[in-house]
Amino acid sequence: MRALAIALLLATSFLLGGGSCVQSGPCTADAQCDATGEGFNGCNLETGYCICKDDRGCGDNEVCNALGRCQTIAGCQSNDDCGGGQGLFCDITTSQCLSVAECSPSEGQLCCTLDDQCPYRQICDTLTLSCVEGCRDYADCLVLQGEGCVGAGFGRLGTCANQCTDDSLCPLGSICNLGEGVCENDTRGPYCQGCSGGVASDDCGGYGNYCLIDSVNGGEFCGVDCAAQQACPNGYSCSDVVIIPSTYVCAFPEICDVPDGELQGNCSRTGGVCTVDEDCPQGPPFGDCKERAGRAGSCALDPSVDCEIDADCAEGSCNRIACLGSEGDNTGFCSCTRDSDCPRDSCEGADNTASPPVPGHCELSGHACFLDFECDVIACVEGGCLIGSNCAPADGRNCNDFLDDVVPIP
Repeated sequence: MRALAIALLLATSFLLGGGSCVQSGPCTADAQCDATGEGFNGCNLETGYCICKDDRGCGDNEVCNALGRCQTIAGCQSNDDCGGGQGLFCDITTSQCLSVAECSPSEGQLCCTLDDQCPYRQICDTLTLSCVEGCRDYADCLVLQGEGCVGAGFGRLGTCANQCTDDSLCPLGSICNLGEGVCENDTRGPYCQGCSGGVASDDCGGYGNYCLIDSVNGGEFCGVDCAAQQACPNGYSCSDVVIIPSTYVCAFPEICDVPDGELQGNCSRTGGVCTVDEDCPQGPPFGDCKERAGRAGSCALDPSVDCEIDADCAEGSCNRIACLGSEGDNTGFCSCTRDSDCPRDSCEGADNTASPPVPGHCELSGHACFLDFECDVIACVEGGCLIGSNCAPADGRNCNDFLDDVVPIP
């Protein structure tokens, strides 16, 4: 359902009396309260006070509430707050009741001040304060029935039609052919195909398609290259592919094992006396990575400078080494802190002696090249090495869910 706009309900004031008594003092009959004789007011015999029976028994900009008292219309959230008998509707942009004379409800139009007050396939014409046929984007159309908003843009209204105008209007795994307005299967890569052999596996076809880890169900699946801003089909998004450098294998940081009731304990691996994990030689944050890498970290603004704490850097912070790996593992790999910690990319398969020269591909980033210098510098990003980008399941999906939901297009 489309989102409903919510307006602030302003404070309302109540009149202690209701209607207009013909005579002063308590009433004993309806006629004493009904000055017009039309039955809009009456007498509450239990209290002896005049009450309203209809909105027409109240003054301008008032409605008759459930207690039979005339209530000033100071704010509204919906048309119901405006009293149906007075020909008003709620302008939820200002929380004020407006006259239906501003639009033409007798001609089948709906009064409105916002698109959200109109049904699907219609928008609000703010000049006539009425719903008219048309759309501004696909949210105004019946998306679940395959409708898109065709022809909208640059101030023009569109029309809801069974044509796709965006990949999101197509079945999972497919793309929209904008020229023809039809959904097509995306055959550019082996989306979610099973693979093995690590990130550089040959199972995924084209260069730049990586074998990715399924962190939800386990196992591995193929991503599809999108490093050059290639579009991903519906249900996928382009995500960075980051690997942990394998230069230094590390044991996860040891802990300080303090017996119940004791103030001191011993380090779980090295056995030294300690009170907290950080007291241990191989404790956090470095584990044994500091010893293996020969440094604790690098300054963020000048990676050539080694550091252990922020104060070691002239400016900025210290990126410290950590032992990274999967949950439950006993060993992992030391994180990178500078680009030089990451593997070098190189150009493979190029033949520069041919006429014309035959391009090769960068081993890690995958794009075409003739010489090594044309391959990207693999950057250290938050402890891992960024090697490219792949289309992978988005919005909390994993490959199992995705493949179950895919509807092939003939």
